[in-house]
Amino acid sequence: MAQCQNIFKFNGCALEQLEVTMPTQIYAGGAEVRTVVHADGSENAYICFTNSNGNNSRMCDSFDGRTAVSQPYVSSASTRQDSSMANYKGGLLVFGGGTYHITDIADTEIFTPEVGFSAAQPMITAANRMNSVSIGNDRVIMFGGFLEGEGITEKIFMYYNDEWSFAGNMVVANSRTTAILIGSSIIVSSGQQSGVIQQFEWDGYSISEGRIVDDVGDNPSIVTPIVIPELFEECERPTNEFVFGAPLKVTDSSYEFTALDLSLSTLDYFDTSPAYFKDVILSMDSSQFAPGYVNYKGQIYLMGGYGRTWSSIYKFTGSTTERVELSGEPYKGFGRIDGNNPVVGWQDNQERIFFCFNTLASMHSKKSCQTFDGSVIRNVEAETVYPHDQGCIGTFERNKEVVAIGGREAAGKTEIFNGTSWRAGPDQPNNLAQRGVAVDVGAGIITIGGYGDVNGYSAYLLTYDDMIENTKKWVDLGRLNSYYVYNSIFRFGEIIVAHRQSIPNAGIYMLTWDGNSLEDHGMQIDLGLIGGSSGIFIPKEQTKCKSIFIGDTPQRDTDVEEEIIFEQQCDIRNSDAYVIKLEVECDFDQIQEIVARSYFVGTSNYNFPFRIDTIWDSSGKRYNVALFTDGYETIETFADDVRAGHSLYFDEDICTNGDYMEIVIKQWADNEGIWRKTLEIDGVLMSRYTSLTAPTSSSIINGRLGFADTDESSFAYRNGLGVKNFSIREY
Repeated sequence: MAQCQNIFKFNGCALEQLEVTMPTQIYAGGAEVRTVVHADGSENAYICFTNSNGNNSRMCDSFDGRTAVSQPYVSSASTRQDSSMANYKGGLLVFGGGTYHITDIADTEIFTPEVGFSAAQPMITAANRMNSVSIGNDRVIMFGGFLEGEGITEKIFMYYNDEWSFAGNMVVANSRTTAILIGSSIIVSSGQQSGVIQQFEWDGYSISEGRIVDDVGDNPSIVTPIVIPELFEECERPTNEFVFGAPLKVTDSSYEFTALDLSLSTLDYFDTSPAYFKDVILSMDSSQFAPGYVNYKGQIYLMGGYGRTWSSIYKFTGSTTERVELSGEPYKGFGRIDGNNPVVGWQDNQERIFFCFNTLASMHSKKSCQTFDGSVIRNVEAETVYPHDQGCIGTFERNKEVVAIGGREAAGKTEIFNGTSWRAGPDQPNNLAQRGVAVDVGAGIITIGGYGDVNGYSAYLLTYDDMIENTKKWVDLGRLNSYYVYNSIFRFGEIIVAHRQSIPNAGIYMLTWDGNSLEDHGMQIDLGLIGGSSGIFIPKEQTKCKSIFIGDTPQRDTDVEEEIIFEQQCDIRNSDAYVIKLEVECDFDQIQEIVARSYFVGTSNYNFPFRIDTIWDSSGKRYNVALFTDGYETIETFADDVRAGHSLYFDEDICTNGDYMEIVIKQWADNEGIWRKTLEIDGVLMSRYTSLTAPTSSSIINGRLGFADTDESSFAYRNGLGVKNFSIREY
């Protein structure tokens, strides 16, 4: 149960496991986790009542962002398992609980930090497995659960003025849901009895009749789900270090393509190799560049550009660019004057890159788009009413929509594409025409600068007016400090970075978006040179050398006679910082019932740094993931079956995420010089190593598929399991 005590930080894009763990609670569903703001402004998260051992079912742990401690206070109830708690008057309202129809609790208490539990008015009916949400500081709404003597219920109760009252009914009875408040709307998630998602409105005094807004299907194993408001969604990790490329004017008649390694935190920058943009630059003395840019399924693509690159697409490999072989419909080309290329996931979950509305009508309609999925070009038959060339395009991922904004002949006009047809959206208040840029920010699109009623200094947010009805509205974000026209702008987490091309004041600019307001920090680096076309920013972390051993098409050890060694191109060694990723097929039927082991995938050195085997022994069929210690001093493992200190054995419970499981191995030295190595399977931490010194072996890390011997030795049998997306890159 050690995994249930882990604490993770979510940055909107990925989970990061922290070093600290919960001291007593073993969270696996049950009572909610709530944050309390104390009088001195400090905050603590409280995790309560999720451990049934001893008094732990009546106690809490607290977490302040760095440390987790067990609170000494004990609830007076006989148990608080499957209770609910919500913020109330600076503390927590705790109520109900029970043990699966054996005991139902009606006790209500108020938990005050640094004081403990105090009695409050009991519930109208004892209950457990319900959920609750706070409204303001003095009101709690409870939804569903199991009521004593009644069973599963649709009833809604309210705690206000220190007493309980009946407040209404849910559309569908449910338990172990999650309720959140967004504006005046209360969203109640799917739960143990039903997959419906329900919405209620709060008018300040009472709760409205509910309605079903979605149904994700019944799945009783999905209980108390985590629900994150999309308005706070973050899809890019914050970064402020980039490789920047653009042609800059060096004389009155000549341009030179310049590649810079720059940091917005230190404001340092220096020339680096233009090979990062190999093949995309027309020539070293050309002003033409301006490819579109998109990060699609973890791969950066540069879409066309001006000059000879108009009708080509390139992928960025980490150190250079390679031209993509295209199939499908004829590619009509793309050159980015303004805006970027959105990525949209359609109803079939097939993500595609959208590029639209090019300037030259003879090459590409000003009213239509094409899509790209990494290799195949498809035409989008639907057309807009207005021509949007030199306008902006962005996306609303929640409803899988593309949004076109403005254009040379469509000032202020907004149109929205839902995968089938375009419809009119609300007019952009600044009547944006051209030379502005759209930036996707989760559940909204920000337009920055451009020509309109106010030239260069405007910023507007297109966001939801009603998320359920899928209506949109524009919000004025105020006036910017800098003049944003003739520029390229890209967002990476909270950082929005811009290249202004025209002089005076040509250079690198920075803005930040915190989810509520846009702040213009102005010029950061004065380049002093006019840009021939829009520059490109690539996060420095994406420029690490990467070698791909096996791509999207699975390979199997039964496909090779002996073994294949995949030589890498980066010279990454066992004593370096690196990230290894691979996906391995989850199919226990292919593990043969013979007393033998299959060394079917790993590295050319069987012992450094890892190996994945399959075995059949007295414990049954197993996957064995061996992450060798190699001089590491502290070894932590989080699997149930660990042998030899570093070999983790897994049964069929490991296959939780489809036909393949993703395995990620990371090794790096932190800011204090401590070396760390981790193993994650489908995003769950399984091993964690630390050491004051670097690994002892410095052998090069090459990939391997199959085993050298073809006889019936104990390591050589073939299992035919698929391996794909096997790669190594610099950390």
